[in-house]
Amino acid sequence: MTGPTFSVVVPTLGRPDEVEGALASVAACTPPPLEVLVVDGDPAASAEAAVARWADRLPVRHLRSAPGLTRQRNVALDACRGDVVVMVDDDARVPPDAFARLAAAYADPSVVGATGRIDEPGGNAVGGKAAPVRRFLAGGGVEGGFTRYGYPRRLVDLDTGRDVSFMQGAFLSARRDAAREVRFDEALPGYGLAEDEDFSCRLARRGRLRYLPDLVVAHGNAGFSTRDRRAFGRTVVVHRAHLFRKNFPQGRLARTEFWAFVGLLLVHRLANRDWAGARGLLDGVTAVRRGEEPGGRGGPVPVAFVSSHAELGGSERYLEQLLAELEGVRPALVACLADGPFVDRLRAAGHAPVVVPTGPGAGAIGRSAWALRRHVRRSGARVVHANGVKAAVVAAAAGVAGGPPLVWVKHDYSWDGALGRLVARRAALVVGVSEAVTEDVRASVRVRVVRTGIAEPGRDRAAARDALEVERPELAGAGIVTLVGRRHPVKGHLVALDALAQVRAEEAGTRLVLVGDDDPHEPAHAERVRRRVEELGLADAVVDLGHRDDAIDVLAASDVVVVPSVPDDRGFGREGFGLVALEAMAVGTPVVASADGALPEVLACCGVLVPPGDAAALARATVDLLADTPRREALGACGQARARTSFRLDAMAEAMAASYREVAR
Repeated sequence: MTGPTFSVVVPTLGRPDEVEGALASVAACTPPPLEVLVVDGDPAASAEAAVARWADRLPVRHLRSAPGLTRQRNVALDACRGDVVVMVDDDARVPPDAFARLAAAYADPSVVGATGRIDEPGGNAVGGKAAPVRRFLAGGGVEGGFTRYGYPRRLVDLDTGRDVSFMQGAFLSARRDAAREVRFDEALPGYGLAEDEDFSCRLARRGRLRYLPDLVVAHGNAGFSTRDRRAFGRTVVVHRAHLFRKNFPQGRLARTEFWAFVGLLLVHRLANRDWAGARGLLDGVTAVRRGEEPGGRGGPVPVAFVSSHAELGGSERYLEQLLAELEGVRPALVACLADGPFVDRLRAAGHAPVVVPTGPGAGAIGRSAWALRRHVRRSGARVVHANGVKAAVVAAAAGVAGGPPLVWVKHDYSWDGALGRLVARRAALVVGVSEAVTEDVRASVRVRVVRTGIAEPGRDRAAARDALEVERPELAGAGIVTLVGRRHPVKGHLVALDALAQVRAEEAGTRLVLVGDDDPHEPAHAERVRRRVEELGLADAVVDLGHRDDAIDVLAASDVVVVPSVPDDRGFGREGFGLVALEAMAVGTPVVASADGALPEVLACCGVLVPPGDAAALARATVDLLADTPRREALGACGQARARTSFRLDAMAEAMAASYREVAR
């Protein structure tokens, strides 16, 4: 089996000679990386010539970015293709066996990050990074981890490999998918100012970080000699206060220890005769007491949320969960472009939704844009979140003459093509809920993938089954196959019914449970579904539960969940994410789904994929699962583990909050 592929990222700002040295060290490595990305924060693109000189010896690309280490690293995360991303400072030099040693570490699937031994020039005369006295700092925590108040306990024993919670930014690596979920906090501007600690701390919650003592990286620390010591001291306090509040419990003891540590830093600066640094620390204490955040921010980012629809579909459920989970964000406005049950749900959750009715046609969109613009201006929002393409169109029209930057959350394939790309260009950032939905716009605009998250449901499958059988006795002892979705042609009800007729020939006790109402826009299709039930003689085999607020309990009670989506001739109906599939995975129910859209991306190896519209293939896969209990259990366990690690609700909210902060600046 081949090992992982590596994307090497070298952020730089105005140091082309250092970049040359970094590329030379990477070029000497065996095995070589898949690619090298030099992310240049210099408006003059000073590293471009250095990259060109190495283009015939390395698979190297030059990327441009606004300056800021966190921003440059995130640009690389969005662009990289390797299984593992390796962040290397431009003044760091990696050894020839770097990727061989990393590959050995990542052979363990529980490892999500790895770093090596960083050799640097000596620092302060008293109490430097490697000083043994640092092991006596108060606040608990183990070597290679963090104290209660968020300060890293740096390694003193450098010769022993171990799990750590902190990787130094000069050389750190992470599995690409995990790194994209965590991302670097762009609220932390500048260079070398604790962003590596924040990233490592959050990454360590997703798996193991390994310290590799035999992977020795030479780091020149070239940037620190030119610091404005007073400004740096101020930033240290502001950033560390931010990281402490963000990542660690705010107990009284921890808060006391945090401020005691700041006092210790002050003594440290004075002992090293760093008078400017000492004044900077005092400036930072004053700034934190005034409520200042990194980058001069104060308080939560006010965001206007605009929903395309007001039904209870996947995009509305996404927004409902996001609003409940966000931290550091203030919903300054919540608007819906139609009236419906979602408006009532928002009111019940404590919001004050505004309805801006939006009909079809350019005239209706223009009137809605004008009304929405007034609401956004009155709200004081600094960012507009457009939840779906209709919201993006109206919000883009509202912002033509200026206004807050737009974040378009793209849920599906609606309006893909020239018009969709035009709308995307009006957005500061397009966030796709899957890789699949970003394909049409990725080439021409700034795109980020933030997969939809889900709260861990914690359902007892046996109890859910018992409750459903008590409610519907005809399901007792049956093989339960469930389809959740409104009766719309693209949801595949007719395919599922045709498949059920074939399944019943082999598994006579099978019942198809339908959850969802008739689609008000497709009344004729709902009637076709009912007629097909009669034509196939399945009246006793189909159990229609209608709309259910407890649909996830029905999923937990099922033996198999089917997602037989069938796109129409225009591509409408391709699953942009597949929330039902994820919810089924989260409760441990195996899924059979169409191999289309984002469903293969969501299920990965934890479900069964069949060609869209192929009733025979759907029937065969369903029969096989109903007859194979161990395989159902194995797929269910696989799905639960994947939902728990790759689709975390807190990770989604974290990434979205970081996106709002980024575009607000």
